[in-house]
Amino acid sequence: PAPPAPPTSPAPLTRSPSMAHDLDGGTLEALERMFRVEHNQASTPPRSLTGEVRPRTIWAYWAQGYDDMPEFFKLCVSTWQRHNPHWDVRILQQSTVHEYVSAAELPNRFMQMASHQTASDCVRLALMARYGGVWMDVSILCRTDLDSLCWGAVASGQRAGAVFYHPDYGTDNFGNEDLTESWFLATLPGNPFFLKWRDIFRELLHNRLEVTGLMSHPLYQGIDLSGINRLNLEFGAGFDFREYLAIHAMCHRLIEKDAQARQQWQDGFQRIDAAQTAFRLQLQAGRMGQAAAQVLISQDPKVDALVEGVPLIKFTT
Repeated sequence: PAPPAPPTSPAPLTRSPSMAHDLDGGTLEALERMFRVEHNQASTPPRSLTGEVRPRTIWAYWAQGYDDMPEFFKLCVSTWQRHNPHWDVRILQQSTVHEYVSAAELPNRFMQMASHQTASDCVRLALMARYGGVWMDVSILCRTDLDSLCWGAVASGQRAGAVFYHPDYGTDNFGNEDLTESWFLATLPGNPFFLKWRDIFRELLHNRLEVTGLMSHPLYQGIDLSGINRLNLEFGAGFDFREYLAIHAMCHRLIEKDAQARQQWQDGFQRIDAAQTAFRLQLQAGRMGQAAAQVLISQDPKVDALVEGVPLIKFTT
């Protein structure tokens, strides 16, 4: 029989000058950064074990840190402390998030997200699910103590949580109370509703850097977002509010599709009408063709009557 043919050597890999530049230059480094696996990263956030986080904690987030916040927002935060001196205020930033929540509690590409608003939505749900307390956007001016507003009932177990809703953008099936605002949230740690909300929102944003295109996501299918869609019809903002308010959409999915979550929301949550409270000044200012802040600092005695009994004022950002 004929001897076997000797093995052939593979042809040497050749690279064009442009290919060599791409691989040896920026492209290879970019790919390495994109797909790098970081081993031995702590799965338990260190601050969660120290006992330093008290139940009476007000949480907020500003990606660049408190020092880089606009002065008006710093003024808003000062009102939290003035009316709630026995509460801790913790304003997280991107560089400190993982001291308090693990990467597993956030979407997998959280650190690369382009939108600080979307990142903030992820952070608030992770914090509320793990620690509880109160979340407030830095654009909220506080005019009362949180214990009397809601925390007394939450801490005692009379209420499972406290949220605001906007009656103009809800649906008939839920008495127009189902547009749950995310700028103020109050709960004890481990609340099943917030755990589910965190997880479904994290799943929604898996491998995503932005919310554009979410309307085609499976989690958006089969839910009634007609209330949120009224914002599109009213404002024509050039983007889809149903995607921009993805955190609201996923809350609505829980209310509509999850019987246990719906029962907790209906029977256990303190739901506060935002139009009659947090947005009252803003709505009146809009009718006057002015910004809410302008109306607030005016000397018009009617303003005092307008905000009488209002526990907090939410400004647009």
